[in-house]
Amino acid sequence: MISILNKYKTQIKYLIFGVMTTVVDFVISFVLYKVTNHHIANIAAWCGAVVFAYAVNKIFVFESKRSGVMAVLAEFFAFVFSRLLSLFMQEGIFILAVDIMSLDKTVTKIAASVIVVITNYFLGKLIFSKKEKADKL
Repeated sequence: MISILNKYKTQIKYLIFGVMTTVVDFVISFVLYKVTNHHIANIAAWCGAVVFAYAVNKIFVFESKRSGVMAVLAEFFAFVFSRLLSLFMQEGIFILAVDIMSLDKTVTKIAASVIVVITNYFLGKLIFSKKEKADKL
């Protein structure tokens, strides 16, 4: 059992922190729904969740050792860009499945979420696993 946990340590941490990121997103959304419209609330929640996800992915999941202002900013912007790509991908799935094919929203949300989580994992691994050459700027 311990060997399995060690073998899949990164993936397990990614799932745990992914759930926590979802909680951050929902909490921000529900708080802001009370004071602003749902579009602003959703955008703010997405931004908060992305910042939280960056921090926990950098520190706990992929354990990036990159430091220095320029290196961390480059890493952060690459992470945000990757999350924007997956957001657009998710919206594309919704347009295709729900708007064009008239599939169920809930089933689509679940399927799209699985695809996005897998995509985000590999994009995060790519971003945080880059060689740390000259990252001490």
